[in-house]
Amino acid sequence: MSFQLVNGELPDGVAQLLARSNRFGSDPAVTNYGGGNTSAKVMVTSPASNRPVELLFVKGSGGDLGTLRATGLAAIERDRLVGLDKVYRGV
Repeated sequence: MSFQLVNGELPDGVAQLLARSNRFGSDPAVTNYGGGNTSAKVMVTSPASNRPVELLFVKGSGGDLGTLRATGLAAIERDRLVGLDKVYRGV
């Protein structure tokens, strides 16, 4: 799912995730170069229903935390993810 900018800006939760990720990724004492993963749950307005929806934003594998941008994040509706527990119990 894509997300809409709020007044031309990223939603606060996404901007905060990027700032945290960049800060952690820029410190070699905390994260190996090119490694690490971060995520955040963010409430946004769905462009399809115009209703609030909680998205889980996750840093994609292989990207550098220190230079992460919004295009390096995957987003999924949290309700859909939670619904998977009915069909997939894990390994």
